[in-house]
Amino acid sequence: IESLLKTLFIQENYSSKCDLELNYRFFHNFYHNISSFDQYQDCTGLFGKWKNIPAVIIGAGPAGYVAAIRAGQLGMSVACIEKRPRLGGTCLNVGCIPSKTLLQSSEYFEVLSSKGDEHGITCSGLKANLSKMMERKEGVLNTLGQGIDGLFKKNKVKRFEGNAKLIDSNTISIEGKDKTTIKADKIILAMGSEPIELPFLPFDEKVVLSSTGALSLDK
Repeated sequence: IESLLKTLFIQENYSSKCDLELNYRFFHNFYHNISSFDQYQDCTGLFGKWKNIPAVIIGAGPAGYVAAIRAGQLGMSVACIEKRPRLGGTCLNVGCIPSKTLLQSSEYFEVLSSKGDEHGITCSGLKANLSKMMERKEGVLNTLGQGIDGLFKKNKVKRFEGNAKLIDSNTISIEGKDKTTIKADKIILAMGSEPIELPFLPFDEKVVLSSTGALSLDK
């Protein structure tokens, strides 16, 4: 459990000692409730013939994929459900990572255009190529997503692509590419976030942009 917390601590900046303690208590209880693996051995490797799975994580962002990988490292049969084709959740796909990637590109442009001369660097006809910025951004996201996918395979995390719906406390219906119904003994909800629009000002991704739309502009 201490190793799990250290892994999570890398992903999250806890704002107080209280936050860290709350997370410790949650994962301490989760670990001890699922640490008896013998009764689950009959489902190891039987993906497609699911019985009761020790743990299912809904969402493959920084919280979800870390929990799934760590559970796999502890020897559990574990599954992770993610609606997007690329793993990484909101953060990697339409949040932190694409934002920082585009900010880095725009920072280079700003530095060269406003401070190049004082460093003896003259840039004639300097202009931004938005499509090239977006192309680079997608390349970064694909590389990171493939890295998570590799860790899933290495730690035998079964991945389902689709939208998850809780039928009851132990049953999950999956709609999408991997449409099925599975049962789980423990479920972690790590579903990330979605932009919220104002009722009187809906997103059209042309004039009124969501954060997701702003990261995929073509002009």
